[in-house]
Amino acid sequence: MNEYMTEQLVKKKTTVKDTAIKFGLIALTVLSLLLSGNTIFMILFLVLLFVDYYVLRRMDVEFEYTYFDGSIDIAKVMNKQFRKELFSTNIKEDMEIVAPSEHGDLKYHKVEKTLNYSSMIPKNKTYTMVTSHKGQKIKVIFEPNEKMLNAMRDVAPRKVIF
Repeated sequence: MNEYMTEQLVKKKTTVKDTAIKFGLIALTVLSLLLSGNTIFMILFLVLLFVDYYVLRRMDVEFEYTYFDGSIDIAKVMNKQFRKELFSTNIKEDMEIVAPSEHGDLKYHKVEKTLNYSSMIPKNKTYTMVTSHKGQKIKVIFEPNEKMLNAMRDVAPRKVIF
C-alpha cells in the first residue's frame, strides 16, 4: 500500500463569545488592581493574573487536519504551542461519507453527535464526514483542502463526494 501524508492548519475565527471572555477577564483584572489597596483585592488580582495567563493563551485556536495512510486525525493547536488530539478515524473502515455540508445525501445519515472542527467563517466551504467513532455514529464538520480530499478519494472513491 502506498503511504501518503498531508497536513492542513485551519485557524478558528474569534467569536463574539471569545471576545467577551477576553474583555471580561481583563476588565476584572484591571479593576482588582485598582482596588488592590485591600489585601483581598490584591489576592484576587494575583489569582486573576494567573487565570488570564492560562485562559487567554488557549483562546487562539487552530485545527490541524492530518491525513496519513487511510486515516484522518484532527487536533486542536492552542496559541501555536499546545496540541490536543480531538478525533481520529479510518477512512476505509469507519467512514460512511464525506461531502460538502450542504449536500443532499447527508440527510439520510442519522447521527448521535456533531463535532465542528471548522474555522466558523461562513464563506469557507465546509465538508461533513459521517463516521463511526467509539461506538457512536457522529458527524464531523471540517474544511479539508483539495489535496486532502483527493487523498481520501484515492482510498475510498465511493465515499468521497466533491
